[in-house]
Amino acid sequence: MAAKTRFVDNLGDHDGDNPANWTAGLPRADYDARIAAVTACHFSQGYTCLSLMSESSATTVTFNGGNWTFTDGLRLQSGTIFVTDNMVVDGSLYVGNVPGSDLSRLSVRFTQARNMEISGAGIPIDAVVWTSPNAACWAQISGLNCDLFDTDGEVRFGSGTAVTVRNCLTIRPGAIVKAAGTNPVFSIQGDIRAEPGTYTWLAGTGGCRFTGTGDQTLHLGNVEGTFDPVIIEKPAGRLFLENDLVCQSLEHRSGILDPGGKSITTIGDCRIRPGARLADSLNGSAWSVGGSLDWQGQDGDQLVLHGDSPWTLSAMGVATVRYTDVAFCDARGGNVINALDGTSINGGNNLNWLFPPRQPFAVAAGCVQSPGTVAGIPIVPTAVAGEMFVAAAETGVVHA
Repeated sequence: MAAKTRFVDNLGDHDGDNPANWTAGLPRADYDARIAAVTACHFSQGYTCLSLMSESSATTVTFNGGNWTFTDGLRLQSGTIFVTDNMVVDGSLYVGNVPGSDLSRLSVRFTQARNMEISGAGIPIDAVVWTSPNAACWAQISGLNCDLFDTDGEVRFGSGTAVTVRNCLTIRPGAIVKAAGTNPVFSIQGDIRAEPGTYTWLAGTGGCRFTGTGDQTLHLGNVEGTFDPVIIEKPAGRLFLENDLVCQSLEHRSGILDPGGKSITTIGDCRIRPGARLADSLNGSAWSVGGSLDWQGQDGDQLVLHGDSPWTLSAMGVATVRYTDVAFCDARGGNVINALDGTSINGGNNLNWLFPPRQPFAVAAGCVQSPGTVAGIPIVPTAVAGEMFVAAAETGVVHA
């Protein structure tokens, strides 16, 4: 059984750095350290010990920075906790019921050759860096809410608690990200960036939500495996793709997605909801949808699907669009795109799309075609009153 030492504040000065306030002296490498039911405890430096736990909800614990190393971990499950200067924890971290606490200057760095765990209860902390010196080790993550996340080891997201990265998620060569199982939704407010090299991403079912208020970048690099379902729910700004994307599904709810000429492949469904936007130009982009395709604008606010050179769309399942304005789309790689409800605009040069039949209209006597205005429309001679022409010629005629 591990030796224990408890902070009981013998001197009443709340000083966690004073050996006299501990039952067996300061925390050390072979000690489980406990903070008893005292009013307060404050530290000005870090220690190496098996573990440190706050036992009472009546205690205020203050860490004024310092580097702490734990074999088992730091358990903040009671009391009110304040981190007033940059504090680094090397080892597992468990955060429980600590309302009113401020852990925003606490960061976690896993560098030991053993399995680690971080359970954050959604309370904001600073950076999490998982650098494993042993490829067989892994870090179990749940309830994480951090500013930065950086890994070159194996990380597992296996609980139903949401994971939030307020800035950048960085993946380095050799990393293994296991999001499989009943994983939570990732909420990414900054970029996802893969450094040069190969890593593995094993998709889960929860999805990766892009929720930042500014521009964000998705750069998956040389990934082995399929990315999580992508959910774009941005209040403002654009999501830029820096390389091709293969994901389980895509749900675009708000904000702007800019493919940048890259390919987007979804194993399952691809949906774009009213109010969401794509880039002004889709030139060179290639979409392949393995499940259902459902792209919708709204009345008076069309979803613009434009290019001035070809872009491709391959819909392998049922494809339905409403309130779209589409041009230069080659959809011959998949099923026909159904735009028959009359809400969409055929901007021209679209292949394998179904639009409503063009309606005939009457041309008054003296109408002539404007030369060269619409390619493919035959020259119309001076018309006779009452003669009928198809609607495709409408933009090619003017009143004489």
